[in-house]
Amino acid sequence: MTFQLLARKYRPKTFAEVIGQGPTVQALKTAVFSGDRQTQVILLTGTRGVGKTTLARIMAKARNCQNRSAELGPCLVCPSCLSIDQGSSLDFLEMDGASHNGVENIRELIESTSYVPTVGPFKIYVIDEVHMLSTSAFNALLKTIEEPPAHVQFIFATTEVEKIPDTILSRCLRFDLKSIGVEVLGQYLKKIAALEKIQIDDGLIQILAREARGSIRDSLTLFDQVRLLNQNQDLGLETSELLGIAKEGLMAKIFQELMEGNAQKLNHSLSELFHSNVDEKRFSQQLLDKIFDETLKEKNPTQQMELTWIFETLSKDIDWALKSLIPDKAIKIILNKIAKRKEWAESQTTNPEDNKIEIASQAPKVILKALHFEDFKQMMQKLFHRAPGIYSHLQQGVFLGGEQELEEVSVRTNKLFLRIGFRKEANIFYEYFNDQQQKNLQSILVEALGFVDQFVKVDFQYPVEESEGRTFLEFQQVETQKKMQKQKTDLVESEVIRKLQKTFDAKIDSVFLSEQDQNNNENHT
Repeated sequence: MTFQLLARKYRPKTFAEVIGQGPTVQALKTAVFSGDRQTQVILLTGTRGVGKTTLARIMAKARNCQNRSAELGPCLVCPSCLSIDQGSSLDFLEMDGASHNGVENIRELIESTSYVPTVGPFKIYVIDEVHMLSTSAFNALLKTIEEPPAHVQFIFATTEVEKIPDTILSRCLRFDLKSIGVEVLGQYLKKIAALEKIQIDDGLIQILAREARGSIRDSLTLFDQVRLLNQNQDLGLETSELLGIAKEGLMAKIFQELMEGNAQKLNHSLSELFHSNVDEKRFSQQLLDKIFDETLKEKNPTQQMELTWIFETLSKDIDWALKSLIPDKAIKIILNKIAKRKEWAESQTTNPEDNKIEIASQAPKVILKALHFEDFKQMMQKLFHRAPGIYSHLQQGVFLGGEQELEEVSVRTNKLFLRIGFRKEANIFYEYFNDQQQKNLQSILVEALGFVDQFVKVDFQYPVEESEGRTFLEFQQVETQKKMQKQKTDLVESEVIRKLQKTFDAKIDSVFLSEQDQNNNENHT
């Protein structure tokens, strides 16, 4: 018996068979049966594998079907339906916009619209991946779709609607198809498994549905893959390894080691992971999914912010890792950096044993002292250790100074008043500090720096001018540049370099520091 891909075998042929697109399907059925001229140009958009081309074909058959029904659409047995299925219909043309994207292809299509239908009432043109048409092709098509002949229907499908010119979009009736949820996909795969008489583990069903990322076609392709590679009709959870997916137990272990900051155990687990032929991209998606789920479940605000910071950092860095020559090692580097986040923060603190910003006091006199940048820097290092999310947003703030006060009554109390400004371009970071986040920051300052709760105040100002101070990031950049300049100066003035210049009667024009030198403060040319 000839093997047939599940995506082709179970491709919907009627409106009732389409899953996960209820409101859109209902609107399209109304468009088919209304006969309104405004539905002559329809645009279907959505991610891959959600049913754009399938719905276009169902609509085309329903338009010309002799026995169509309001519920199902086409009857599938009349001459018009059969000729479209067999690819012999003269009233139906499906064109791939990627391979037929020139103006000459569109001109041929436009010329054919002048001929009346042979069987049904409409000539129907489906252009798949319409965004791939050239600018000239779009311009040639514009007039025809603005005033199409009464017997012509256009249906466009695209995954990248933002690439379609506005002049075209404004003349289309647009329908956005949504990604299919994991639960809906899982139920659908169970139904397919029953029809194919395949025993499949519920855990494997969930993995296939999740890995499909909302695509029906991808879920069926993955199903085909595991049943072919496994070569039997009983698919257990262990079969997921054939897809290059990490085991759930190992995934949970890696997440735990990442959160605990145990880099040694994490490296061992990652080596085990990549030796088991796990795909780097799928592992990265699994880990991000895991962190996202844990973030939603976490109730502790501080832990939730830390998870948010980890998600943001991993999301930004993983693209670089997957594009590198050795993606598995690049991923290890990134995860080691995240695992050692607390060690790094502690190593940056001038005095790790000190858990408070020291201020000189002469009790019982009240002493006022301005909060300088060095104090602010120390405070930020402690924030990085306890609340990476707040730290990353506060980095974009302009340090406007502050005041601290020590006074001795019956007991000593510490007071802090801190002013942070945000420039116009940093609006998104300013908006992050809502009432709840301000309370979180206040709680962390009280806990980490030893201030009494009722005597802590942080004042956020927006917007501030460019001339009003520097952001924490800008301060760091200046410090880095000073360190690099000192490295260069120390290198040029070193005894070894001086002797070399004298021996060879040479002169140094310039000094360059490698990336490793900049990170490790090592002197090399």
